[in-house]
Amino acid sequence: MKSNLGSMKRELNSVLQKTHQSISSSEKQSVFQESVVAPFEKIVEDNQPERKMLGLLISEVNSSSKIVRKLSKCEDINSEWREFRRILRKKERRVLLVEPSTEEEFKATLKWLFALGNEEEDLVLIRKVKRNPPYFSKEIQSLFEDVEEAIIKRLKPLFQLLGHDNPLDEYPAPVIPIGRYQGEVVAVYLDSKNFSLSYLTLDLDVEYVKYDEQFKQNLGEFNYCRDRLFAFSENEVFSYPLAAEKDLFSWLLIDKNFSQDNPFLRRSLAKVTENIDIIRQELTGCINYLKLKSPDMIPSWYKIEKEKLSLIWQRNGLEFPSDVDEFMASSPLEEGPLEVLEVPSLKQLADNSPFAHFNPSFQNFQQQNQNYSLLPGGGFLS
Repeated sequence: MKSNLGSMKRELNSVLQKTHQSISSSEKQSVFQESVVAPFEKIVEDNQPERKMLGLLISEVNSSSKIVRKLSKCEDINSEWREFRRILRKKERRVLLVEPSTEEEFKATLKWLFALGNEEEDLVLIRKVKRNPPYFSKEIQSLFEDVEEAIIKRLKPLFQLLGHDNPLDEYPAPVIPIGRYQGEVVAVYLDSKNFSLSYLTLDLDVEYVKYDEQFKQNLGEFNYCRDRLFAFSENEVFSYPLAAEKDLFSWLLIDKNFSQDNPFLRRSLAKVTENIDIIRQELTGCINYLKLKSPDMIPSWYKIEKEKLSLIWQRNGLEFPSDVDEFMASSPLEEGPLEVLEVPSLKQLADNSPFAHFNPSFQNFQQQNQNYSLLPGGGFLS
């Protein structure tokens, strides 16, 4: 509320100031002050709830713009008022999405965003409300999907993919998309919790892996608002929807040969899956690796891992083992029959939304690297 109110005040003050400067006679300026500025000041000073204030401001803009047309002959000023009205209406729609009075009003706002939503703020808000909607039905669920996809398509042209950066400096690994956005070269980060976007502006001479046009075509329908990149090597990259990340990483970890020389990468991917059995397997791999390479590090390393992973155990009604010995004793890898965990097959990944976004480069990689194919039926031996 405070940030929106501050933004509205700044935009209002800018319009009022420009309008005042465009009025030549002092007499007309007095009329402007009394008939236009004063009513707006009263609305803002009354400190109404955001929804009510926006309604009052829109109503006053409709009235004031008529007065302004008589006082100022400057067409640019009239355009300023039309733009201000558009901004207020968009803000009002966003408020109505979060605080609807009725289900019909909520659906009407979703339909408005489907037709006109075109900013990252719209995308972030729709994803936030989607996680905990005030109303729910099959129609509303379908509207959410349609609105999100429509906004994503409108935003896609804003970002031109140029290549990727690999912070780990080794492969395979998740990599960061690099592209041109608003005239600058940026690294783009898609948050895994709320799907919000952030950017890091880069120097023009920064080094990163550059893609040619054919390479970008092989990536298919990469969209920076929806997708991330994963690279098996510098020249073997595929994009995938963030919504599919847990299942994708589960699928990659099926193969014991995948990144077998880097158990800590496997552990990082396992944490994303939030699957306790998968995490147990990869933690065991890290422990065995440290026993060979640097056993003195195990107690301090395990303490850090416990802090990172305890919450996942708690969500499943379990307590994370207090030390390495307890962890190894409780691991199903050390006792009892192997448990088979169901993980989607590649065909399921390709046939079902959101995995339908998997692209030609991933399909080609599968054809060329048979060791990454699944056994019939798919499964994860834990």
